[in-house]
Amino acid sequence: VGYEYCNKLFALERKWADLTLFQCEVMRQMKAEALLDAYWAWVEKLDPAAGSKLEDTVTYARNQKKYLNAFLDHGEVDISSNLAENPSGPL
Repeated sequence: VGYEYCNKLFALERKWADLTLFQCEVMRQMKAEALLDAYWAWVEKLDPAAGSKLEDTVTYARNQKKYLNAFLDHGEVDISSNLAENPSGPL
């Protein structure tokens, strides 16, 4: 389910690839924010088994919510951290 939310968010970003930073920010707030809110509602309902990998993932997501949502208010912030995590990749 979480993977599908991510796919939907990335699909929206691809649609907006040619927009200005301001236009992208507006579209994120109009369209992506509702999708992200639905994702967080789903995350909050999860009750993973203690000590499981899923518990680690859910705890990480919950603790990073503020940072994961930052792209909504900043058109210049990429939805993906791929470039930061792989700076030697193609530009």
